[in-house]
Amino acid sequence: MNQQICEQANLDDEELTAVLLHELGHVFNMYKQEPIPTLIYCLKTNTTYNADLEAKTKEENSIYNEYYADYFVVKNGYSQQLIKSLKKYTNLDFAINHDQIAKRIQMIQNGDCEFTGILKELKPMVK
Repeated sequence: MNQQICEQANLDDEELTAVLLHELGHVFNMYKQEPIPTLIYCLKTNTTYNADLEAKTKEENSIYNEYYADYFVVKNGYSQQLIKSLKKYTNLDFAINHDQIAKRIQMIQNGDCEFTGILKELKPMVK
């Protein structure tokens, strides 16, 4: 989310903290992406190109990047604030990825958000 979206969603200070932690999670808890099997990649690796597989890999990399960033928020104790901010975002007229956001919220609520990524152990940054 950018500043304009945060303002339009009317996020409070704790929700903004959760959003900032999520963005830091993209840096501090990075998902090791699967290589995207583009046509050039397949030519280089002498494998068969499949457009559906390319699209699926891109989508999986995208959602896992979000899950790993969400885990950083959860680990720092702002899961409920992140859920609130995501719900506020989905209420905006121009919001996208509703299904993906619903899955993220469900994972956080169910406690299925255990993605340590590149960092083996995360230490809470804020409380």
